[in-house]
Amino acid sequence: MKTEIRKALLPACAALAKLSMRLAAMDNSARLGPGGQVQRPAHWRVLDIDPPSPWLEGYPPAYALGSAAWVVLKVQMRLLAAMASGDDIDPKWVCRVLLALGDEYTTPYSQVVSRFADRFGVTLPDSPRSLHNGLALSDEYREGEWLPQAVKRNA
Repeated sequence: MKTEIRKALLPACAALAKLSMRLAAMDNSARLGPGGQVQRPAHWRVLDIDPPSPWLEGYPPAYALGSAAWVVLKVQMRLLAAMASGDDIDPKWVCRVLLALGDEYTTPYSQVVSRFADRFGVTLPDSPRSLHNGLALSDEYREGEWLPQAVKRNA
């Protein structure tokens, strides 16, 4: 399973990089407002992404585009760090990290999380809060946070 998770995460990280580039280009561009006036880039919101990104399916649509861009980078950073470590990667941890790409308190889970969980046989709790215990992803990862629970206990 170690190799299979890496094979699944590599294209996911590439897609997240592509999404990051798309969000950066959009966030740094002006747009015309209702009266034809040029609006500053700060007015872009997640709902303005056209076409919408399936990666951000569960992200609150009214949130600023910059906040979504930051979360995409945090998720990508964690997945890349886990892949580069050479360690086993807990598929439930991946689901928790991918959960950050959406509203972390709503059910059902986003399709991105559900598909990954189904592919790797992860049983998700009824509530996303039970998966993340009310804690948002920090801006920095902790070395080994991706290790399966059994490995962490034996370390």
